[in-house]
Amino acid sequence: MQILLNQLSTLLPNSSGVLDGSVKTSLSVKTNWTRAQLNAAYNWEFVANDGSMGVHNAPYATGLLKASIADLGGPPQETGLPNSWELQYFGSLTNAAGAPNADPTGDGIPNWLKYAMGLNPLVAGISVPGGVVYANASGVLGGSTNTIQIYTAAEISFNTLPGETYQIQEASNLGAGWVNIGEPIVSTSTNSMSYLTPTRTASGTPVLQQYFRVVHTP
Repeated sequence: MQILLNQLSTLLPNSSGVLDGSVKTSLSVKTNWTRAQLNAAYNWEFVANDGSMGVHNAPYATGLLKASIADLGGPPQETGLPNSWELQYFGSLTNAAGAPNADPTGDGIPNWLKYAMGLNPLVAGISVPGGVVYANASGVLGGSTNTIQIYTAAEISFNTLPGETYQIQEASNLGAGWVNIGEPIVSTSTNSMSYLTPTRTASGTPVLQQYFRVVHTP
């Protein structure tokens, strides 16, 4: 019901008589509004001021709002993002900055990806040294003091044979000797195997140079 109220309010003029597509929590009805706008405003007030969010007669309240939305040109085009999310951050379902592929902060991360990651679309991520390709210091699910950092990683891919054992190794330079990464891997198929390994140490220090190899033990 609240979504319908919000949709209808975006199709009505603001207090200055301008159709700005914003969500309104109250209406400032003017005598120069069109008949359709006046009818819609009455229906909006009827449902909004009932105090029960349509519980007293939900089908009737829903029908009023949907009819008024249709009279004013129909609901905003669906974008695939939740209406509540768009309204929370962009204040309107018709705001171009809230489109799925829009990038309102200019950080290269579209709205749909920030929604999927639970990030605030109005807070820009930053690229910082140390292998971090994306960072966000606020707007993360769980609290504004949390941080998220996405680091680069190395992918090692190699062909395997069933029953054979493979050991991935790394070295910081070719003269330092090889060190095992993880435990030996026993293959169960002829498929290609892919393994991701961090490009920074446990303390968070970036590794500026790494070499990798796969030792095959029949």
